[in-house]
Amino acid sequence: MHTVGVWIIMLGMVGCASGPLGLQVEVDEDHPSVVHVEFNTASKADSYVRFALQERPEEFEHETPINRAERRHEHLLLGLKAGQPYTYEIVLVRGSGGQVVHTGTVTTEPPPSILPDLTAETLDVSQSQVVGNYVMFAASDGAGGGPYSGGNNFFIGIADHEGDWVWWHLLPQGKGTVNGQPSRDGGSLVWTEYDETRTDPDGRILRMTLDGEVLSETLADGAHHATVELPDGRFAYLSRSFTPMNYGDRGDVAMADSLVINEEGSQTPGTLLFDQWTDWFGGLGGYPVDDGYSRCPTLFQQLYGETQVCEVTHSNSLAYVEDQGKFYMYARILSALLRIDGETGALEGQMGGGSGTDFELPNDELGSKGHFSHIWPGGMVLFDNGTGYDPQVSGLTEYAWTPSSLELRWRYTDPDNGFTNSLGDARKLTGGTYLASWMTMGKITEVSRDKEEVWRMLTGGTDPRRLYLLEDLYDLTQVGSISE
Repeated sequence: MHTVGVWIIMLGMVGCASGPLGLQVEVDEDHPSVVHVEFNTASKADSYVRFALQERPEEFEHETPINRAERRHEHLLLGLKAGQPYTYEIVLVRGSGGQVVHTGTVTTEPPPSILPDLTAETLDVSQSQVVGNYVMFAASDGAGGGPYSGGNNFFIGIADHEGDWVWWHLLPQGKGTVNGQPSRDGGSLVWTEYDETRTDPDGRILRMTLDGEVLSETLADGAHHATVELPDGRFAYLSRSFTPMNYGDRGDVAMADSLVINEEGSQTPGTLLFDQWTDWFGGLGGYPVDDGYSRCPTLFQQLYGETQVCEVTHSNSLAYVEDQGKFYMYARILSALLRIDGETGALEGQMGGGSGTDFELPNDELGSKGHFSHIWPGGMVLFDNGTGYDPQVSGLTEYAWTPSSLELRWRYTDPDNGFTNSLGDARKLTGGTYLASWMTMGKITEVSRDKEEVWRMLTGGTDPRRLYLLEDLYDLTQVGSISE
């Protein structure tokens, strides 16, 4: 964390037990929509800071959590629009009331040029759950000219419902990610960084506070697409798994995926829990499609030190349902959702993925080459890319299941018949609406149960990936998604 700013010395308050001593108000250098407020009091006191957008205080008034019974007081002002002036008030709490002991103004810095201009519109304020809250998503500017180039600029950003940036973090050049997510501790974010060129297999999982303190870095060998923070201080993530194929121009090596678990902060390789070749297919001959090579959408000339690599599963999504102790992994190429025991790594169920599916599905596929990040006991929402449909149209689907049944509860297709072949995400919110990112279509939308857009944001030509609704930047566990 680096800060820029000036010391504001309250000379008139020196020796006054009721006021702030040595007040410092600074804009964070690395995250310049975050403001640090620090001061001392002559005796222990409770304090908080109230702050508001200077030109519209009645609409954008916020308060920090209370700093209790301390002489040294440190507060972070979060959720401020970039490049805007704010007023703030320092409040000391006594008994049942509070006393404002200092007022001032501070102006945040504008966002860097790498961040796109966002355009947001509220279409039905009575139904929108995004209004008054924040949307976090990972994205790339596409400056490198395509995937795997190493020249794209990736970032994780948070915007308010009006489309103004309130927080962002730029990844190092050459590093990619798709999955910024709130940490279980409520005060930090987690994401996976990997070599965008897919040359260096060693990725890393970072956990960082909103003022830029890196709490941990965890080695994630072969990591890609999805990471899950577990309740016991470990991370689970998707990795790669290779097996010889030797089919000439169709590839020398077949690549599927695995599920690996590592202790947070570990710099040694993690523990393999589930490998698709051994625990699902039983080897190349068990791949559940007669002509598996025709389902190899990408033949890599070189990938992580291997040559002529045919990708046969492209798993892109991983979730953990704590009440069940189960992992859910989605293999995009086979449109299959797998349920995996969190302790033993045993494959317990399969929806889609050929004739081995537990339930009858159109084309034996769950959706068509989809992506997901939101699942709960007995249900999920899937961003259905629709790659195999005719015509190709992307949309959102909600599924529910029991041990003996599977039901498609809700389906929504893009009203403009738009299509994205890669990524996208969907979440079902507690108010009954659905929040979705549409990747190459350059938008994030909130859709009602009646299939009407109630809020939308155009992402300025960037491609939004995984997303979350954040309802409280001081408690990042408040994500506004159903968990039933």
